[in-house]
Amino acid sequence: MTITEAILVLSSFIISIFNAAIGPTGGLSLVIMASLVPPAAVVPLHGAVESASSIFRVAANWRYIDWRIALTFGVGAIVGGLVGASISLQLPGDVLQIVIGAFILFSVWGPKPKGGANGGWRGAVLGAISSFVAMLGGSIGALIMVLIGSAMDDRRGLIGTQSACVAFVHMFKMIAFGILGFVFAPYLYLIVMMIVATFFGGLLGRHVLDRVPEEMFRRIIKILVTLLAVRMLAIGFGLI
Repeated sequence: MTITEAILVLSSFIISIFNAAIGPTGGLSLVIMASLVPPAAVVPLHGAVESASSIFRVAANWRYIDWRIALTFGVGAIVGGLVGASISLQLPGDVLQIVIGAFILFSVWGPKPKGGANGGWRGAVLGAISSFVAMLGGSIGALIMVLIGSAMDDRRGLIGTQSACVAFVHMFKMIAFGILGFVFAPYLYLIVMMIVATFFGGLLGRHVLDRVPEEMFRRIIKILVTLLAVRMLAIGFGLI
């Protein structure tokens, strides 16, 4: 295992602890990955790892998921995923760095959307938009949490349904990139190791960090993600 692979595996373990304890971490895994792997591989690899992480959370909250919302969201995600993936693979590396960095900064500091998905055509439209954003490097975990939040009364139902929606987006992301020619084989070992780290980090997160103040972690993550996203923008514009 190389140093880069070790950093990615360790970061997956730590971030999954945060995800299990306090929810979506605002694109932290995406921005770390974008700093260490080729730009064209960032979004496909992120999708592979995050799909597994989301599936783990779905399994833990299966009984509480609103499948009407999740399935309609998933239908829309297919369309948005194919369109977004085709655009992402055509972008030059420096442009992709700028796009990912900008999306992450917006997800952290931009206005939060109002309203919620409650199934039907609206849920499908929101699925298409979320999937399209994800294909271009956008962080969608917190976005989806907000979009479906007003339609959910139970916290476990919200976490489970959000995880199902995210899982659909990331699974379709992998399929779309595969159809469009991205080769996952050279990264298979890294993907497996990161998924294993994500699984054990999630188990630890539920038992360790649920008693630690949430606000402190969210503030730290927000600052860290912002700094890393700014670094990506600087690289994309050729400033460093």
